[in-house]
Amino acid sequence: MANCANCGSPELEGQIFCSACGTATAKSPDGTTPLPYFPMDPPQVASSVPYAGFWWRVLGYLIDAVVLFVVVDLPLNSLHLPTAASALLRALGIFLYGTLFLTFNRGQTLGMAIAKVRVVMTPGEPVSASRAILRTLVYVLLASILTIYHVHHYAHPTPQQTKAAARQASILFSLGAPVYLDLLWMLWDKKKQTLHDKIAGTIVVRPTT
Repeated sequence: MANCANCGSPELEGQIFCSACGTATAKSPDGTTPLPYFPMDPPQVASSVPYAGFWWRVLGYLIDAVVLFVVVDLPLNSLHLPTAASALLRALGIFLYGTLFLTFNRGQTLGMAIAKVRVVMTPGEPVSASRAILRTLVYVLLASILTIYHVHHYAHPTPQQTKAAARQASILFSLGAPVYLDLLWMLWDKKKQTLHDKIAGTIVVRPTT
């Protein structure tokens, strides 16, 4: 089998132009002009990292929310503490819950364990304590913005109080924009990371085996 005089690629039977570089082969008639050569982009290799999908992570968040409501919110509500003190203790509870479970439970909170998702630094590399602390801290700070504004609840609101409550609800929703953006970021991110994942340098995976 002959080879291309220009690039050395094997020449197939009846081939008049090299399939690799476009140069005329020995079988080409005299005066044949080489084909223009356009290098092909390297093939795109599909990612083999089993990033956790959006709804699996939502399931984990919802389960964790129920757990935190039972072990943190209910006890705090029974103490009737001032709003600021209650918000601070709740943030501390969320921080301890997330940090301790991610550090000592192989990168999983209770909700993550049920949803079979796990926080890691890279595939096969468990999350370190420092990354777990940073990841949870960023999330808690973003979520705590919601607690700086207190919404009044009226037992029998007048029309004016109803309008005031609607304004307060809109303000509360606006204050939640940072944490909403944080959680929704995974929808368009290539590695399905939230913002607190990006800052901490972690990813969330859901192995299929």
